[in-house]
Amino acid sequence: MKSSQKHNLFGFIPYQGGDGFCLPVFSLRANPNDYFIQIPDVFTNKVSKYRKLDGIIQSDLIKFDSENHIDTDSLIFVFRSESKIIISELGDVQSKIVPLMNKYENNPAILQQIAEISGTPQYKKYARAKMRQHLRDTIGESAASFYHEGSVLRSAFWDVLIALAPDWKAANHIIANKLNISAWIEDGKIQIDVKALSDSSYDAVKTASIIQLINDQFDPCLQNEDFSSVPTLDNDILSDIKEVPRQERVRLSQLVAQIRKSPRQEERLVLFMKYLIDYPHLNFALSKEYDFDKAKFANQSIKELKKTFGNKDKINNRDLYMAKFLVKFFSTIFPMQRGALVWYAAMHLGKYRHLNGVILSKFKNMEFRFTETGRAEIREALDV
Repeated sequence: MKSSQKHNLFGFIPYQGGDGFCLPVFSLRANPNDYFIQIPDVFTNKVSKYRKLDGIIQSDLIKFDSENHIDTDSLIFVFRSESKIIISELGDVQSKIVPLMNKYENNPAILQQIAEISGTPQYKKYARAKMRQHLRDTIGESAASFYHEGSVLRSAFWDVLIALAPDWKAANHIIANKLNISAWIEDGKIQIDVKALSDSSYDAVKTASIIQLINDQFDPCLQNEDFSSVPTLDNDILSDIKEVPRQERVRLSQLVAQIRKSPRQEERLVLFMKYLIDYPHLNFALSKEYDFDKAKFANQSIKELKKTFGNKDKINNRDLYMAKFLVKFFSTIFPMQRGALVWYAAMHLGKYRHLNGVILSKFKNMEFRFTETGRAEIREALDV
């Protein structure tokens, strides 16, 4: 969303008294006495609009010393850590805020806040379970179970469905039927009801596949939680890559930032592939910097790419090698996500001869419903 009126980040309202994420508050230079909050688009994870905030209590609003001009449709986050205020776009949360997880290991509420926004599925599962234990120890088993099996499970269920949506039409279908779909725990196992989505693109996805993705980030059977093994955090995202010449470190940071800013795992994977082709001398450093992806399919696919490209910069016919990987990725991705993979692959990889052939073949043989909204753009990108 690009508005003709530029919103300035005016201040923030803490959700709680101490550290943690805060509600960013925006204003317009033309009328600084009106305050606004950003409303996210659940499909793109970008700002869909700004909504006027009425009835704000001035004593709750903490103003910045100077204006922060915002010229982006990316979601803006404000995080307070002791006396330090961190302002971050969604794509930069990984490098600016996630490293603070270790600091809040004994604060389950803040740990879960960070994990929900930018944690891996494994860390989300860990943080959610730890929060449940904290609630059980402080307010009792009944309340902890209600929270974990209610709001937390619904959040995980919702995240998985939206992430699987191949386009906005399917995502909008989910939103419209939010009250008609459900997830619950029965005999220690996750059960779901998505019958209301049967006429959407989701008929290609088996219920078991959706449940497995929920299980990756949510533990339905918590009895005696063991928190002795904490999921490993990626500290390399802050490291100084000594193998990269100083003048190339800025470029490397830009490439990683571009990958992380995409809300779709299909595009993050395709961008990673493109940069491996375009910058062979940065393959090792890129593989080290972009060490994991929060989505399971993209993460597994990127790991496979690293085995071939991570330590080699003298591979001939790189697009031919990459084309073989793309064929495999099309076969392993969920069927309903193939349309999104075709779209992003065409936009970013269509100029490479061997990759163009793979993408065009998949496009021609794909069911119309998976590429209905972008066929003209795909054809143009593939020059057909």
